[in-house]
Amino acid sequence: MTRTYSVGDLVRLKSGGPTMTVERVDDDGMVQCLWFPTPGKPPSSRSFSFGVLEPATGKGVRPNAIRFR
Repeated sequence: MTRTYSVGDLVRLKSGGPTMTVERVDDDGMVQCLWFPTPGKPPSSRSFSFGVLEPATGKGVRPNAIRFR
């Protein structure tokens, strides 16, 4: 089954790491992701190949952990 991602989906690297939010999906298979490595600090952003990502599910996924004021 081929998985596609949409803006706002929560993903994680297959090798582990933080929960990231999909910002953009490019036609060439690259997925731009955003995450907060340290609370209170600016977010990090990077493009990843589609094949290295998986849906972020289960323990530790907190989609409402960041609140904007």
